[in-house]
Amino acid sequence: MRLILSLFFLALLSACGSKADLPFPINDGAAPSADSPDIPVETDGTRQETGNVSYRGVVEPLGISLYMQGTHRLALEDDRFVLLEGPATDLNAYLGEEVEVFGAVRPTVEGVGVIMRVERINRTTIRSDASSAVSDISSAIPSSLSFVSSLPSSQSSLALSSLPSLPSLPSLSSRSVASSFASSMGSALEHDAKVAMMAKEKFVKDHWTQEYCSTNVGFCVPIHRNWWFKSFGATASSLWHVEVSSEPVENLGDGTLLVNLVHGDISTSSAADREVRMHGNFAVGYRSFSENRHFEISAPGELREAVQYVTENLK
Repeated sequence: MRLILSLFFLALLSACGSKADLPFPINDGAAPSADSPDIPVETDGTRQETGNVSYRGVVEPLGISLYMQGTHRLALEDDRFVLLEGPATDLNAYLGEEVEVFGAVRPTVEGVGVIMRVERINRTTIRSDASSAVSDISSAIPSSLSFVSSLPSSQSSLALSSLPSLPSLPSLSSRSVASSFASSMGSALEHDAKVAMMAKEKFVKDHWTQEYCSTNVGFCVPIHRNWWFKSFGATASSLWHVEVSSEPVENLGDGTLLVNLVHGDISTSSAADREVRMHGNFAVGYRSFSENRHFEISAPGELREAVQYVTENLK
């Protein structure tokens, strides 16, 4: 059985292609060690995060990955990429766009790549193929909306994302580009619809009639009476992860309001207990916990009132 598994993984790795298929390497692919000045290593052998790091590239879906970490990837200019995870940032809103990401990085579990916990993200320019897709799509919009085509590409994509629906697309020169762009736009519209629906709720005490409790960890989270929730337990980026949405939560990433239990005293986030801060377009609440751990509750800024309620009433 060991021989069969070994041959299987060797074949799988061979099929992955060249070094360009791997995330951005640490020490040119060598496993990091305590001698590496870029990636600090704790004395017990677990790798710490390195903060204040930035990369520039294009945000892409993660797709099928061997790393079992992250939710997206950032394609760099040299055809390599960095794995991304963004519990405090909605990375789906930046799919297909060239951005600069800021955050803390750490080695992947395998030790051959880098994964970034995104704390902030800035748009630079819209990816050229996405811009051409915008042009093709805008030509199919009725004349009453023809003002979109006269806008710069960065503004036209924002204008299009605010539309409730789009007509059928004509034949495009690149079906793959159109399909990818349409998928990204659909995801953004779906996410915005969830946020808008949740923001319409009243956040008075009497409407928080549900509760999720973890007997393993020892905490309870208030849930609005009209919302769905699911616990995913421990993940690659958190000790415990709970997602909340206006619709059923089936898969990791379906939720809009996130509750994460993470390593470190709350002072490491330069925040006070029960404080809610804005990080870009996201509201993040902080709550102290035991044994050098704390909670981070995050959601789009429109749901800041809900984040505040959960942060204050988590027990």
